[in-house]
Amino acid sequence: MQAEYFERWNIWRDQKPSGIHQEWVAQRLDNEEVKLSAPNSDILRARLVEYERRNIHGIVLPADSVKATMPNIARVYDYWLGGKDNSAADREMGDRVKAVVPQMPLLARQNRWFLGRAVKFLAGKAGIGRFLDIGSGLPTMNNVHEVAQATRADAEVVYVDNDPVVLAHARALLATDRH
Repeated sequence: MQAEYFERWNIWRDQKPSGIHQEWVAQRLDNEEVKLSAPNSDILRARLVEYERRNIHGIVLPADSVKATMPNIARVYDYWLGGKDNSAADREMGDRVKAVVPQMPLLARQNRWFLGRAVKFLAGKAGIGRFLDIGSGLPTMNNVHEVAQATRADAEVVYVDNDPVVLAHARALLATDRH
């Protein structure tokens, strides 16, 4: 088990008195009451990933929000933009909104187009190198960092959102993104 992937956890193999390895155990460093165990490292890793996905900085996510059985506005917006990070529940909600406001997917795409134009201008002609994207939502296409860094390679972007689903998605992306 590669413990460096779970830096907030103390991970070890429990041993029987005879010295034979029994099971893998993980305990939160910041909360001794949180302890997970499993018969092998693969199962423990899966349990740790699930725990971390459902508990982000002390925020316990409703299981349905992570599992996408309930619609989430960030994922609905992703659907309107033509993204891939949405579920059947999100698409159904998006279509229900579209039935009332038929222009909604077009408005979402125009909003993203404007964002791209504004960031390109600011990073280019205006010479701005640092950006703060508040209410960033799910990264779908033409994200602030992509547009800014395509215009100015040294551009820096900080994303802020209060949606735990967006945070969980961002943390998963950060685990694989080289930046």
